[in-house]
Amino acid sequence: MKGLYFALLLVEDAIEKPESSSEGKAIGIDLGLTDLAVTSDGSKYANSRHLKKYERNLKRKQRKLSRKKKGS
Repeated sequence: MKGLYFALLLVEDAIEKPESSSEGKAIGIDLGLTDLAVTSDGSKYANSRHLKKYERNLKRKQRKLSRKKKGS
């Protein structure tokens, strides 16, 4: 496994943990590929897939860029 680098950061902030409240409702959020986010109460948020929309133009521009000479 030559040429692989790994980094781990551990940050401690001075913010205290908020106290639990029985007044409000807490939900969990799951981030995914097919749906951008799915909450624990069942709400789904669609993934807009911006890359797919502009993929053809991006492909063309990357080909054009690859043929250029450095410093031109």
